[in-house]
Amino acid sequence: MTGMITNLAYRRNASEPFHRVIEGLKGFYQFQQLVRERHVLARMPAVVATLEAGGSVTFNCINSGQVWGKRVSGNFLKITTSPILVSRTFLHYKGENVSMASLRTVDLNAWTENVVIKDESGKVVLSTIATGILSHDVFLNTLDALFAAQEPARELV
Repeated sequence: MTGMITNLAYRRNASEPFHRVIEGLKGFYQFQQLVRERHVLARMPAVVATLEAGGSVTFNCINSGQVWGKRVSGNFLKITTSPILVSRTFLHYKGENVSMASLRTVDLNAWTENVVIKDESGKVVLSTIATGILSHDVFLNTLDALFAAQEPARELV
């Protein structure tokens, strides 16, 4: 079985088609980890600058059904996404704005691969398979940076 976590595609610019890199590549997992690390390093400065300027950053998410379907079919480039907007003050997902200050936990369950974000009342704001969030490494690093910046205010609540 093949899935999104064992598939990698890249392109050098938006006019170029995606090129797939498959698990059979010698050293694939080391290569994949290197791509993930460098992607975070390359994207985070622009993300932080956008957030500091008062803007929002859009991430895209596919539902869990699509994640499992893509794992079986292996065709992970044909998907329908829902936007997740993140700013310094809110997270917007599926028509709901949730104050960033009200978010309390991000649970990364290694067994189920789920990312679950809850607010201060314990209500689930977002729950999906981690690989359903495109650029999930950048998404999680963005939340971590925002939570760290708000840490003193969070401790007072």
